[in-house]
Amino acid sequence: MKLNLNQLKEGMKAKIISIDTNNRDRERFYALGLKPGKEIELFHVSPFNDPKIFKMGENKILIRNSEASRIMVESKDNLIDLFSAPKGFYQVYRLNGGNFFTRKMSQKDINEGTKIHKETHNSFLLIEKNKTIFLGKGQLNKILVSPIEKEEK
Repeated sequence: MKLNLNQLKEGMKAKIISIDTNNRDRERFYALGLKPGKEIELFHVSPFNDPKIFKMGENKILIRNSEASRIMVESKDNLIDLFSAPKGFYQVYRLNGGNFFTRKMSQKDINEGTKIHKETHNSFLLIEKNKTIFLGKGQLNKILVSPIEKEEK
């Protein structure tokens, strides 16, 4: 899946495809190791979503969203946040929140590995518990899921 570097979610990995910027900025990016073909991972998102910390090998670099929006990547992961996901069947891959968010989701039986069926824009069914959950946009944005095949009962 092709997207801008600033569209990655925390924990997602991608390969740099191209850098659309002027020569001066391109040289700076190259000096940081940002080159087409390199692997990159979104390591941490700042509290106000800008800047973001990316990891390349053992190195961590800080990039502003305005810069990251000019870097095209191809995601290695077939992951999407639950808010952006279309209706269908998914498995929770990661909860991108702190301890409080993780505990709150755990109380609602939402953990890594939980299988769900997204039914509407803000609701989904926990397949194993047969329980419908309603969450807001902010919470749905923090849940990374991967698509799975529909399970037969």
